[in-house]
Amino acid sequence: MKGPRLKTLAGPASAESFPLLGELTTIGRGPDNNVVLASATVSRHHAHVRQTEAGHHIEDLGSANGVQVNGQRVHDAELRSGDRIRIGEFVFTYQHELPGRIGTTQAAVHQSREESNLSVGVVEEEAPEESALQETGSNGPAQFGPGETALPSTTTR
Repeated sequence: MKGPRLKTLAGPASAESFPLLGELTTIGRGPDNNVVLASATVSRHHAHVRQTEAGHHIEDLGSANGVQVNGQRVHDAELRSGDRIRIGEFVFTYQHELPGRIGTTQAAVHQSREESNLSVGVVEEEAPEESALQETGSNGPAQFGPGETALPSTTTR
């Protein structure tokens, strides 16, 4: 993938990818938009994606059907790589890996790997001699073989 883009997941333009070039990318049904979506469910000037220092923001321009990011209707939202954007009947995924930053999915995998690589200290003790394995009970000393242990007493007084 080269540069930030909106990749179409659903809608009449499935499998298309729209690069986000420059500071502002306009989205709508009108022919004067950077991304033209020919559908009655899309307003003439539906939304725009604005480049910021942190990445990109999407802003609804007062459209009839709104803009959703990850299933939530938004007026203005910061986009993160992997976000799903719904505009009318179209669903896009925002794809952008910032230089020097790990993408959302990669960060989760990286964090998970770090957590699974935590070392756990194990203290090894020498096993006591078999002859030392005894417990005194009401019937005198009890002998235990290798691998056998006594259960705690459950009698109540």
